[in-house]
Parts: sequence; structure tokens; C-alpha cells
Amino acid sequence: MRDPHHIEKKVSNFPGFVAARERAKTRVTPAPWKILVIDTAETVHDLTAKGLNDFVFDGQGIALVRAASVSEAKEILETNLDVAIILLGIALETESDGIAFVRYVRDIIENPIVRLIILSDKPARKPARKPARKPARKPARKSALVPKTRFILDYDIHYHGEISDLTSDRLKTAVVSGIRAYRDLIALEKYSEDLQCINAKYLQAQDRLQASNTRLEQQLGELENTQRALTESRNWLATMLNSVGDGVIATDMGGQIMLMNPVAGQLTGWSVEDAVNQPIDTVFRLVRGPKKKSLKANALAGDGKHRNVASAVLVATNSRERPVLFSRSPIIGESGETQGHILVFRDMTEHKKMETRLARQQKLESLGTLTSGIAHEIKNPLTAIMNSADLIGRKLGENSELTPLSATIIAETKRVTKIVTNMLAFARQDVFEDNMASARMDEIIETVLSLVQSVIAKDDIAFRVDVPGDLPDVKCRVQQIQQVMINLITNARDALNQRYAGSDERKVIEIRCLVIIKRGRRWVRTTVEDHATGIDPSIIGKIFDPFFTTKPSGEGTGLGLSVSHGIAVKHGGELLVESELGKYTRFHTDLLPADSSN
Repeated sequence: MRDPHHIEKKVSNFPGFVAARERAKTRVTPAPWKILVIDTAETVHDLTAKGLNDFVFDGQGIALVRAASVSEAKEILETNLDVAIILLGIALETESDGIAFVRYVRDIIENPIVRLIILSDKPARKPARKPARKPARKPARKSALVPKTRFILDYDIHYHGEISDLTSDRLKTAVVSGIRAYRDLIALEKYSEDLQCINAKYLQAQDRLQASNTRLEQQLGELENTQRALTESRNWLATMLNSVGDGVIATDMGGQIMLMNPVAGQLTGWSVEDAVNQPIDTVFRLVRGPKKKSLKANALAGDGKHRNVASAVLVATNSRERPVLFSRSPIIGESGETQGHILVFRDMTEHKKMETRLARQQKLESLGTLTSGIAHEIKNPLTAIMNSADLIGRKLGENSELTPLSATIIAETKRVTKIVTNMLAFARQDVFEDNMASARMDEIIETVLSLVQSVIAKDDIAFRVDVPGDLPDVKCRVQQIQQVMINLITNARDALNQRYAGSDERKVIEIRCLVIIKRGRRWVRTTVEDHATGIDPSIIGKIFDPFFTTKPSGEGTGLGLSVSHGIAVKHGGELLVESELGKYTRFHTDLLPADSSN
């Protein structure tokens, strides 16, 4: 018994399908449908031509090709690969030539798409016989001229009827049905071929999707199984895209979005459902340059054959702007044509912050090297100046009017010495890991508060402290972390005094400690917060620079935050700032727990 999927398996390999498809692509005017009529009687050919006179289907006429014998019909089929219908009788040169020719078409040359119309001068079924009085010893043998139903099904006989019943209308009806089936076979195969191409380009790198493609090719003849396999593939693709950490958008050649993963939706502000079928430039809005000039995503398609990588700023639906790095790659079909594009983009916000911190650290290191040299050169002359001024004061005595000048020299020299000491503390690059030990942040904060409590109390400033006792220990130099805390508290005090001249219930310094997760690791974060003047956004990027200060001349060296930042970095941690002008300032000191692996 023949394979029930014979036609579906053979269509894509049959040269006639390729010829018909290519002809459909290139022709300017519709070519006629070819009908091969096989009969030894010339009158049959004439009657067929007359019955199909002026026949047109789907905007195309017909071209009758005559064959007076089976051998002539075979020669015609060798050169006419796009014959749509073969009309033949059961009895041609012999009583079984029609059946043999059908087997030749389907089995030998394996043509599955031509439609077969078989005419017979015998009834399709034998008339019913009256039951015999005595049962026959052997069943009556059926005539070889009568096609069996199984034969018609196995060889895909499109129409079977008696010559006597073949009127012009019935002939046209049979031809219309045959051409429609022939056309639909080609269209169905073209549709299936397009599905394979799209599926292969999206999923070619994945073993599981390759298996799905294989199953899809094996089940093209069964539309239900094909749809099920395609649905499975799309679900797997959705799962894969949902697992990708970058935004992914696929578009067709017109720039319309075909699919988008949730990360892309989160970054653009569009839901995945709303973004499908939208133009790419509507969803993926880019700006570039100081003037935020709009950038068309389609402009990066290039020649359609190469991958393009660029950076810009992505504007979401809520007007939030993010720096992104994105690449646009063409989707190339099997024949080399571009079928669409894949857009992959990544949020570079954290990367930019890391670059800024790295640049600042490099700047501090280079300035530290310079500062260290200058400080060492200044320290010795300062000692000589201070000692000389002390000797001059003693020689002059207390009654001399120059003695106060000597005291002033000594006081100012001490102030300069303190500045130089801070400079050296900022510039120190020595490795001190061996001198670090585990410490509790609640004990560090308690010690710091005992040192600054009396000074802070004079300014009517209160503390609000929330430091749990079950925090993980941190590995540090206790004195240096205390120095960072004292410096941050001092800055908060100065900011509160600047905004509130006298007593005020808002003069509060808040100190909090908690465990946070950042970049996949645990950190112990200590926050010092005040609700005073805040920091101007135009200078917030400079506050960790050495010698930068907003305090009046003589009240600050500009090294406090630089030194504190350097201490945090040397401990493998970070010193971060959040502020809103006129509302608040928060400094976060993030340190790794002592039990951290790195």
C-alpha cells in the first residue's frame, strides 16, 4: 500500500513544482493552464477542445496538449513539467493502458501534483446481480477495466466518470476542480516552505529547535501537526528570549516589530503585546549628542548583510533616558535575501557608573602620587619654620610687640602641617590588608558617637541611630572606618548649621546600617543622612576630588571626602552619595562582610 504522505513528501523534490513556482515569479502575463489529453481517437481531442473553448480560470486560459499514445504522452511529460491536468481513458491502446499510465505518473516519474481525470466507457461499478439459487464456488472476478476504489485513493485520481456522462459543463467542473487542487498544492507547499525558512533562521542555533524543524518538515502534509510543532517552537523561543538578560526585538523588512522579549519591554516601557506590529522607531526611541538629536533605528541597517553596533540614549514611554549599547543584525534567508532584522540592546547605566567610578579612582591615584611628593617636600620646611618661630618668640620675650606675630606664625604653621598630614593620608598607597581585622559596625558607630557627641550637642543636633546588633562583621582597619564616619558626621553637622542657625527639631543626623545585595553579593551598608541644604547636581560629580570644597576659605581643606573615598576603596568597598538640592544628602559606605570569599 502506498504511503499516505506520498504527495506531501514528493512535492518539494519534483522538478515540476520548481518550474511552476519559478514561472509564477517571473511571468508578466498569466501563462495558460496546461491540460494533457491522451486518447487514440481524434474525436475525443476535438470534443475536449470544443467543450473547453474560451475556458478561463483565475485569470488564466488553458493550453491543450494532445497525445495519441502512451509513449507520446510520456515524451510530452518529460519536457512539460508544469502540466496541471492529465485527461485520459482507461482503455487507450490496450484495455489497461490507462491504469499503467497512472502508475507511471505517480510511481515511476513521481509526479504528485498533476491532477488525473480518468474516463471510462464502462460503468464505475457493476450493476447488482440477482442472488443465485446456489452459491458460486468461486467469487466472480471483477473486470480489470473497472477502477477499484482503493486504486483511485492510492493514486490520487482526482475525477472518475463515464464518457457518456461527460457533458461540457461536467468537463469544465472537473477541470476547475483539478486546476484549483493543482494551484492549492503549489500554494500550500510555498506556504510550508516559508514557515521552514522563518523557523530555521530564528532557531538554527538551538538543538531542540533543530529537532522541532525536523519534525516540522516530516509533518508538512498534516496541517494540524505542523501547527502544533510550530507552536511548540514558538513557546520554546519565547522561553529562551525571556531568559536573555538583554533586550531583543525582531522586525520584518518593513521595520514592523514581529516579537519582543520582556527585557525589551521593561527598558522601552512598552508591553510586549502592544509593541507587536508597531514600527521599530516608535518603540525603540533613540537620541544622541548634547542636543539629543533623534536617531532612526532603521538608519543602522547598513547594506542589510552586516552587523552594526552603536551606542545611544534610549527614551522610554515615561521619558526616562538610559544609555544603551545595541547591535542590529540582518535575518538572511536560505537564498541570501534579507527577511528582517534582529535588534539586541543592553542597559549601560551601571556600566557607565562603573566607568565614572574607575575614572575617579584613577584620577585620585595619580593625584595621590603627586600630592605625596609635594607633601613630603613641604613637611620639612614647615618643621623648620615652626621651630624658628618658637625660638624667635622666646628670644623676644612676652613683652615684645612682635611676640604675637611669632605665635601667629606657629599657629598657621600647625594648620598647614595638619593640611599636609591630611594630604599624606590621602596619598598613602601602602598595602595594609595584613593589619585588617573583623569588626562590628555597631561597636564602630558607638565609639564614633562617643567621640563626637559633646561637639554635636553644642549645636543642638540630635542623632537618630538604627544599627542592628546582628549585622555581619566587616574586615577593616577600625581607626580608618571611624575616620570616615567622623568626617561624614562633621559634614552633616556643617550642612545643618548652614540651613538652621539656631535650635530646630529638623537638626537631626540619621545613621543606619543594614545588609544589601548588590551585583549578586552581600554588602554591609552604613548610611549617614541629613535633611539640610543638599548638594547642587552641577557639582555632585566633583565632591570626591581632592581639594574641592564648598566651605568658606579657611574652614575646609577639600580633602575630607577624598580621604574617606580612598579609605573605602582600599577596603574593597565604595563610598556613594545621593542628594537632592534643598532636601537631603545621604552618604552610603558599603563594605564587604568579613566572611566574603573575595
